[in-house]
Amino acid sequence: MTTVEIDPPEERQARWEGAAKSAGRVLDERTVRFCLAMAAGEISLMAGAWERSTAPADRSLGPVLPAWEAMYEPGNVSDYLIGYANSEAAAKGAAEAWLRSEKDDPGRLEWVPQRPLDGYDAEFELVEHHDDGIDTGPGITVRRRTTPAP
Repeated sequence: MTTVEIDPPEERQARWEGAAKSAGRVLDERTVRFCLAMAAGEISLMAGAWERSTAPADRSLGPVLPAWEAMYEPGNVSDYLIGYANSEAAAKGAAEAWLRSEKDDPGRLEWVPQRPLDGYDAEFELVEHHDDGIDTGPGITVRRRTTPAP
């Protein structure tokens, strides 16, 4: 493990100030250096230490996002992300809470398993049962992304 030493603020001050200003906010030198090194794939954050990494940088967010996602899919318009969660129960709870915040009196809610889309290994659709016997799908799904094999 190689620890990355942070240069004192006097060294390369102009370069870091320029990077901070171009980011649209004033950042300290350590923050700017860390962000640039992370973006270049030069370091990874492990156990509180900065380590040089020889592995190619993974530019996707998949490894850092929780596997479960709750989505609102209203039909012929874009899908809306309700949120990410670490478990099925948390994703379903977030989706139900979001629906209840949008409706005054939702009917009885039930999660129905669906055949998952490519890239997902589990998917559930929320069904709303109304007092008049009509069942509707409000367009809310919860699904778990598959993890690629190492």
